[in-house]
Amino acid sequence: MYRLDADLTPREAGQLYSMQTLNLDSLSFHPEGELAAFIMEDAAMGAGDFTGRLLWSKAGAYVSVLFSRDGGLIWSVARLDGEFLRISVFHSGDGTLAHSLDLEDPFGDSALQLMDIPGSDAVTLELAAGQNGISVYELSIQQDGLHSREMFPQGCYLSPAWHPDGSRLFTLENDAQVYARFSYPALELLQEQGPHNGEYEEE
Repeated sequence: MYRLDADLTPREAGQLYSMQTLNLDSLSFHPEGELAAFIMEDAAMGAGDFTGRLLWSKAGAYVSVLFSRDGGLIWSVARLDGEFLRISVFHSGDGTLAHSLDLEDPFGDSALQLMDIPGSDAVTLELAAGQNGISVYELSIQQDGLHSREMFPQGCYLSPAWHPDGSRLFTLENDAQVYARFSYPALELLQEQGPHNGEYEEE
């Protein structure tokens, strides 16, 4: 692994546990410390430092991991079967379980993606199944535990792009090809722009 210095020169930063697999959703870095969470070849989840040590691991069929904004927690998604997922939140330091929630996959065997929400401790989980549909859930930790909320039950919206302060989001309704802007966290529809109809419609 390498990190960029202030002058954008790459410097060697260390190495991660060699049994990890590297793809978009199987690796997440601590926002400040030299620590990473990853999914290994046997679908177990682990955390390791930049010396290549495995600090702790959890057996399971994990498919996505994400550090919290402050790095104290690690969000994870594991498959229980073709219909259900388990959302688990672990303390990053020792791997103890903080919260868990089982969630039905409405499409069965969806592709999954966890994403940050700027300025919020909540995260989003996108479940995408091609022509079968897309659903985006907000996952949040509340006083009584872990909660999920389907963000756009009225349409087939993609994972949003966020305003830097987290107060608004921009997304695409995939079926109608309509762009939309919502407030957050109220998710009030602020603006829509329909598909461009005209001479260059296909472009």
